[in-house]
This record gives sequence, C-alpha cells and structure tokens, in this order.
Amino acid sequence: MNRQREFYYYAEQVTKRTGVGLRKMQSQDRHREVAEARYCLIYLMRHKMKLTLMEIAKLMRRHYSTIHHGLEVIYILQVTMKQYTWLKEVKRYEPHNIRPKDTMYICDQCGGTHDHTNALHQRQAAADSAAAGNA
Repeated sequence: MNRQREFYYYAEQVTKRTGVGLRKMQSQDRHREVAEARYCLIYLMRHKMKLTLMEIAKLMRRHYSTIHHGLEVIYILQVTMKQYTWLKEVKRYEPHNIRPKDTMYICDQCGGTHDHTNALHQRQAAADSAAAGNA
C-alpha cells in the first residue's frame, strides 16, 4: 500500500508542474508534452523510489526499453538544455507528509490524484448546480 501511495505522490508532483494527469501519462498518447511528463514521472520513480526498469514498465504500461529511453531523454534535457531541473528538487515521499486517508484515486475530472474528500471539485459542482438553479 505504501508503494502505491508513493507512486501517486510522485505522479501528483509531476501533474502539478506539467498539467498532465496520470491517466494521460499512462495512455498511448505520444504528444510531446504528454511524453515529457511521462518521462519526468519515470525519472522520479527510478531515482526517488529506486524501482527497476521492469517495475516502472509495469506501472506505466510500457516496454522496459521505452523506460530506458525516457530516462536518457530527461538526462539529456537536464544536462544540455538545463530543463527539468525541478525534478531534483522534488521532496522525497514521507508517509506523514501525505494525506491521512488511504482512499487516493485518479480523478476523472482533472486526471490528478486526490483523496475522496477533494473539496475543490465538490465546491465547483455545488457552484455549478447553484448557478443552474438560479437560471
């Protein structure tokens, strides 16, 4: 269970920085922004979670050679173009720093990872229904 929460934590960090949700990162989408977000998550899983290429491949629904390629791309972008330096600044997952609930899931509305008490979407839904009632 802890590994799953750690995975969601790093996925949420990438989503915050790139705006690409976890479902999109795990999809077959090859657009540049999606692929680079996917590679960022792969980098965090390899360097922060210390997972093997095969373990990452299973989580990301990819072949292990694709995982290796993603790590190479991020390394090249970091060294030569000074991009994605924020990956090194991502704090390591600590169980006491994360949400207290074990109910994290992938949000259908935004693709991010939330717990079931996600007040943002609940407030938005309430505002939408109130606006519809006044019209």
